Amino acid sequence: MAQRGIRMGRLGLLAVTVATLATGLAGLAGPAAGSAGLRQDLQPDLRKSLRQDFRVVDLGTLGGCCSQAAAINDRGEIVGDSIVEPGTGPSHAFLWRRGVMVDLGTLGGFSSTATDINNRGEIVGAAALADGPTHAVLWRNGQATDLGTLGGAFSFATAISDSGQVVGYSTAGDGFARAFSWRDGAMTELASLDGGFARANDVDGQGRIVGDSSVDGMNSVPVRWRHGTVAALATGFGQGSAINDRGQVAGYYFGGNGSFLWSHGQLVDLGSLGGSTFTQALGINNRGDVVGSSGLDAFRWRSGVMTALPRLAGSTTVATDINGLGRVVGYSATNADGTNAHAVLWTR
Repeated sequence: MAQRGIRMGRLGLLAVTVATLATGLAGLAGPAAGSAGLRQDLQPDLRKSLRQDFRVVDLGTLGGCCSQAAAINDRGEIVGDSIVEPGTGPSHAFLWRRGVMVDLGTLGGFSSTATDINNRGEIVGAAALADGPTHAVLWRNGQATDLGTLGGAFSFATAISDSGQVVGYSTAGDGFARAFSWRDGAMTELASLDGGFARANDVDGQGRIVGDSSVDGMNSVPVRWRHGTVAALATGFGQGSAINDRGQVAGYYFGGNGSFLWSHGQLVDLGSLGGSTFTQALGINNRGDVVGSSGLDAFRWRSGVMTALPRLAGSTTVATDINGLGRVVGYSATNADGTNAHAVLWTR
């Protein structure tokens, strides 16, 4: 399936706690952002429509304080990760199906995370090995497979298509991150724009891949790989987060410079909620609906209109993926101070 976005390194966002995000965004959101609920500067008719259209469902945890959902397929199966013990213990990847959250385990190490699930129920992510390093992993029929690396110690799978093509990034022998595509047991390095680092964040049903690539050894721009060739989608520093089967790409610019929809060579600015200067587009479905976060709110963008999604009790909410039926997943803080996030599902 692979219709969702990156978690900052397709992790960054999953690796950052909601508390940290809330603290970092408080200044950026400005006085219009309240500590709980919707921004007061959203129009009343928008808030009314929001309450009528969506409800937020707390998916719970694997026993710890916190969890976060990363992706949802068209069957409504959800994956992500959760703290497994009271306090701040290790995180394990989970599969949520029909109201039950199942621990997917690790590769023998301390922790794991699941980042995507396709419509065949195949799941990808990353897991720690018994001796410490983290490797990209594929869960298929309950069995975990180590996908290896490009020669370095680390790899991370970000997305899987319905045909089973896996993409992500891995350190190479020189220690730098490189984008990869994995299929039928073989991991292949993807080219970068300047020979430097690159990360693949999503793949569509036709094998088109999006992510970001270095342009000067330090900064990267949104890119798409097609038939083995990499091309920049924009000149601003940022990344392509997600691609749908129509070839539309959702992404964002680094440094709080906004989010975009790339469609057939045209870039559309998605705007923001309440004038927030920090907006990240993270997921897209085949209809072209985009989800992500703006300020402290999760959003769904459709046909030029960005709408805030309801929260749990806390002050920070992020939407990470949307499926073909318009169901959205992500996470929302359960405390007013932005802590103790839980994986959530937004549905009608």
